[in-house]
Amino acid sequence: MIVKRAVIQWVAWEEGGRTAPPSGSRYSAPVRFMGAREPWPPKEGWDLVVDMVQSLGGPHRWLADVHFRVEEAPHQNLVDGAEFELYEGWRCVARGRIEEEKTAM
Repeated sequence: MIVKRAVIQWVAWEEGGRTAPPSGSRYSAPVRFMGAREPWPPKEGWDLVVDMVQSLGGPHRWLADVHFRVEEAPHQNLVDGAEFELYEGWRCVARGRIEEEKTAM
């Protein structure tokens, strides 16, 4: 399984996001890749796992390792520079960008 490093920006409550970023260091949610050709909403959604590495100047900006939960997921979307959004229902709660390849699991 591929693990990538990403910068995550949590959407503020006033902009339609969460009341606060997740309290733990691990979070998982359905992901939408901005450059992907899959329709939105997808017929088959995929959860992206976000493991916080460190906070970047405050609780709303994280440096994180990201990966899919399952092997069948579209790993081809995990490329350097890829932009994505994380969702809770129809609400976008975070935006991210893949920065570099981290490791293989």
